[in-house]
Amino acid sequence: MTQIVANFISLARITGSLYPTEKCAVCGNGPVDWQANYPDGSWRLLCDVCVRKMEVEKLA
Repeated sequence: MTQIVANFISLARITGSLYPTEKCAVCGNGPVDWQANYPDGSWRLLCDVCVRKMEVEKLA
């Protein structure tokens, strides 16, 4: 998770029901509730649990 945490520039809350088959890029579970955006224009969908962990790690 460290690389994903270190690189994202913003997090955006999404409507997870629009992506019912998508899984979290970090843990592989669903549902996804967030989109992490990266400097190169790429993005990843993430679950709420992983975003909370990422926020804690980023603050540390």
